[in-house]
Amino acid sequence: MINIQLKVRFPDEYLKYDDIESLWHYSIENSSNITVEFADLGFELNNTNESIIIGFCKIFEDGDKTNILYKWIADILIECEKYYVKNIQPMNGEDFFIFHSLIQFRVIQNGETVIEIEKPTDELLDDCSAEEIVSNYRTPSNISSESSEMSPDNILLIKNVLEKELNLNGELSFFSFENLYKENGFEIIESPQDGHLRFEIKIENTYLAIASSDVAPREIEFIVSSFSGYKISGNW
Repeated sequence: MINIQLKVRFPDEYLKYDDIESLWHYSIENSSNITVEFADLGFELNNTNESIIIGFCKIFEDGDKTNILYKWIADILIECEKYYVKNIQPMNGEDFFIFHSLIQFRVIQNGETVIEIEKPTDELLDDCSAEEIVSNYRTPSNISSESSEMSPDNILLIKNVLEKELNLNGELSFFSFENLYKENGFEIIESPQDGHLRFEIKIENTYLAIASSDVAPREIEFIVSSFSGYKISGNW
């Protein structure tokens, strides 16, 4: 079996800055490496260093969000959205990641490293922006406007998760939503919105958004499907 291991890092001297160290520790470190079978990427055994790089770049040129490496980078960028970096080059965390991180490639055959390469992330992603990658990753594929509306039954299914937690514990913490819904088998994505946390829960072919209120963290608003016009809200 031949595996390819990819790992991201910042130059060591960058981590002396608190904001960059926080970006690394809270947004990147736990997802900083990934190992996949070489064959799963469509690479041949006789690939040269250059062809491996070309294959990686093509994933992002094609916007292939089904590819495991595209998902890996997109998930890191989503986590980096939460941070702003002021040192070295002031910018949003996801942009800082693209312009200042490095990606290491190691091809491992029978436990031995046979190819090892390191490239700047911005060279590998070429003209792809963080916003473009994340937006493409979050956009549902091949969904008609008709199929993107969520049924009232499924709205209640998601609502019931909250009510069950409220009955068991007597209160709801907005910050527990991500784990709460994952434990109940839902797919969750998280993103900041106008300075407030926002979780999106996937069901059917769309997402139900739960966002923290401007007034109080425990006043939760449910918005179902961006254009369906169906909305319920309440203090849970």
